[in-house]
Amino acid sequence: DCHGAHDIRPASEPRSRVHPQQVATTCGTCHSNETIMKKYGLGTDQVAGYEKSVHGLSVSSGRDLSSPTCNDCHGDHGALPPTVESSFAVCGHCHVHNRELYASSRKRAAFDDLGEPGCVACHGHHEILAPSEEMLSLDPDSYCADCHDDDGSEASTAILRMRASLDSLRLALERGEIALDEAEQKGMYVTEIRFDLQEPRQRLVRARTEVHGFTAAAVEEICGEGQALADSVIHAAQGALDEYRFRRSGLAVATLLISAFAWALYRKIRTLD
Repeated sequence: DCHGAHDIRPASEPRSRVHPQQVATTCGTCHSNETIMKKYGLGTDQVAGYEKSVHGLSVSSGRDLSSPTCNDCHGDHGALPPTVESSFAVCGHCHVHNRELYASSRKRAAFDDLGEPGCVACHGHHEILAPSEEMLSLDPDSYCADCHDDDGSEASTAILRMRASLDSLRLALERGEIALDEAEQKGMYVTEIRFDLQEPRQRLVRARTEVHGFTAAAVEEICGEGQALADSVIHAAQGALDEYRFRRSGLAVATLLISAFAWALYRKIRTLD
């Protein structure tokens, strides 16, 4: 049923039914069949959700065949539905630092008490979308609002603090990119300055990961470091733009002086004639 009958191929071959790009279709043969799933009281939207997920899109496009597909999370031959604990372990197999932060956070005990798999509670099961700062919000349709109210509590304050820090660093990076693009378009050499933008960009990645520790101060510290680095890049880019403007001014003055000298020379020659 999974490998085929006479057309069994190695899993590494793209035409194999168990090749990473084919596994979801193979599993969907049963799991997208309403007649079969009705016997077990299960839905049939797993494959459709996975295909829209960040993992599914990565695999189907061929960008990263190491991204998880059905058997990576559920197992190969002994496939079982992940439990609260196994779900945490499954996600942590790839997202190691996220797992470590979550494991030492207060949220883990809270989710365990509720019988909620920590990762799944915020990111979903099969339709796992690419995370963004918008996930940290107390808006009615946000993930955080499922458990927290905008009531000024310690938890809601921490959510807003982390979001503000991430937004501030992201906007600083955008300002840096805009300033560098403008300087480059004007012919200034900014390759080395642009390279310096990698450090604050890495800080943003670290800060996004640090969110899984649910400690606002830790996120703010990393974002603060990134903000200082980004501001330095913006300052350097502005310096390149100032130099451009100085050169333009100098060129204008030089052109004016040369023109005046040429006119005076012309008058002198006419006088001599």
